[in-house]
Amino acid sequence: MMMQQTICKAFADHSYLVFDDIVKLYSKPLWNGEDIFMSLVANHLYSQDHPNNYAMPWLNVWESEYSKYERGISGNVFTVQPWSWGWWKIVGQMIEHKNYRGYLWREGRKRLMESGRR
Repeated sequence: MMMQQTICKAFADHSYLVFDDIVKLYSKPLWNGEDIFMSLVANHLYSQDHPNNYAMPWLNVWESEYSKYERGISGNVFTVQPWSWGWWKIVGQMIEHKNYRGYLWREGRKRLMESGRR
């Protein structure tokens, strides 16, 4: 991931807003979703009037390289027998992962706006 130094510094300065009760508790592995929070920080710094979703909602993670592996979180639902225990486990992980991303986006954005810090 490449970005300006000012965004990296702002990420470090604002990470306390979501670390203890969101990232530390729900992200697997730790700081999974840093792209989302980095995007929120960039929005917070540069585009208050017209927020942009830099987290790329159009990106098709089903076709990613990682979806080919057994433990990938973004896919693999087609690599196991439908309705089997393994299938349900993967579906549950995908839902949990998607919920975490949405929660981090909503709560992180709210907390950044409430902080007022730039």
